Amino acid sequence: MLELLNDIPSAAVLTIWFQHNGSPANKPTGVLCFLRNCFGERIIGYGGNVQWPPRLPDLTPLDFFLWGFVKDQMYATPPVSLLELRGRITDA
Repeated sequence: MLELLNDIPSAAVLTIWFQHNGSPANKPTGVLCFLRNCFGERIIGYGGNVQWPPRLPDLTPLDFFLWGFVKDQMYATPPVSLLELRGRITDA
């Protein structure tokens, strides 16, 4: 998995969130320790700081978490123009 992160700038890696699917194969302590070492507090789902029930049929963690996170980033201060809002959306 760390090989997948090699092509990503190190500053960007520090902002990546891991979405844990709750699969039994991904629940052993060793796996969770590895994920915490790679992603710190940025884990959504089983064993993470943003809890999410596995196999929830109607919503995904992205529906639940990501859009609220993006909106918080975009509207931290009121945008002064539509162009600035578009830039914030792209950055988020």
